[in-house]
Amino acid sequence: MSILGGIFVGGASSRMGRAKGLLRGPSGEALVVQIAERLRAAGVTPVLVGVRPEYAGVGLPAIADARAGAGPLGGLVALLEAAGTQPALAVACDMPWVDAPLLARLVSAPPAAVVAPRDSGRWEPLCARYDPAAVLALARDRLAHDQLALQGLLDAVGATPLALDDAELEKLRDWDTPDVVTDPTTASGTVQRHVRLVRADGATARLDRIVVEEPLEIRARRDGRAAPVAVTMRTPGADVDLAAGFLLGEGIVRTRADVRSIAPDGPSAIVVELSPEADARLDRTTRSFYVTSSCGVCGKASIDAVRAELPATRHPPGPRIPAERILALGDELRRAQHTFEHTGALHAAALFDEDGMLLRLAEDVGRHNAVDKVLGAELLAGRVPLGRVVLFLSGRIAFELVQKAALAGVAVVAAIGGPTSLAVELAESAGITLIGFVRDGRFNVYTGDGV
Repeated sequence: MSILGGIFVGGASSRMGRAKGLLRGPSGEALVVQIAERLRAAGVTPVLVGVRPEYAGVGLPAIADARAGAGPLGGLVALLEAAGTQPALAVACDMPWVDAPLLARLVSAPPAAVVAPRDSGRWEPLCARYDPAAVLALARDRLAHDQLALQGLLDAVGATPLALDDAELEKLRDWDTPDVVTDPTTASGTVQRHVRLVRADGATARLDRIVVEEPLEIRARRDGRAAPVAVTMRTPGADVDLAAGFLLGEGIVRTRADVRSIAPDGPSAIVVELSPEADARLDRTTRSFYVTSSCGVCGKASIDAVRAELPATRHPPGPRIPAERILALGDELRRAQHTFEHTGALHAAALFDEDGMLLRLAEDVGRHNAVDKVLGAELLAGRVPLGRVVLFLSGRIAFELVQKAALAGVAVVAAIGGPTSLAVELAESAGITLIGFVRDGRFNVYTGDGV
């Protein structure tokens, strides 16, 4: 008898805002369908854990949670009850890169109560194999006493770690934000490459992560065909947000209503359908089609075109933010830069509220791309103009970055680096508080009175 593989679908993700298992993965299929195929390839019979009406059309049987609202433990108890005397695999629905060979390793591992990967002191309980005879009674008891953490369950039964190398651990990464999913080698914005690490006393070979830079073409659909608007070099991920932010920063779109539809067209293009008003603004632009990742202004025909129909009126006064809160933003940004941690080669842009809470962050090989990603996401969420927020940048403040902030209605722009003269002039005319050199316990305020 084939062992059972439970795909834990859960509810709608609070960060994703929709059922993650129905998002389209690298193959173009829904994630649950993709994972089910890989389970079958590993000799496992797939079943959904969690009965959700939105999954009714995927063609997979479903098991109801043993107790509603109990999180993954309620689903695990139900899966182990259904498995009977056979082992069972538990797999999260939001792991696009878990493949059949990894699942087969779980199946073929020596007998144990639980076999699960372990990384940085934590188990991965939703890519693991369970023995119902050894686990079910304790799982039921913990469920009855509201001890719902699967980490505690695996510790209590003495789980056996499944040894994985760095590349295999990368396959366990979940998909937690509405980015466009790409190949696993580029989904985190990096690829691995063998390098020589040279020191004064000699050289050694090692694996290093390198930031991905690839072209993305932004197309506008008109009269049934998609015409190119621009090609930008970027780090893959959040491509829909990037395209929306690019169009916002060019003054082509101004509100969510200007974007009729926007979607990927393969791995390297985004197609957008604009409102008639935005289409007319697109006709008036003079940007050339290629944009480098290092500079968002290089493709401009002239400095006049750069100004991209800035608002005729100044921003209303923004929030007054205490100096100590501004100084803390750099540390918050650095802690949230997960890909930078591995590569040291990415720019970042983040939005904070006036209390210093991180609202959104994006990393990219291009400064302007990172800004486009965060502002584009806010545009598509219907929150532009933004008003009382801080846009914080990891590098210098160039003219085009202030331009993007002005078009999005940002009140305060701050950065670890300094501004250019044009950036200061534009911030002054737009009523933006501009802050530079936020580091080492100090900063400069160039315009505005938001601090």
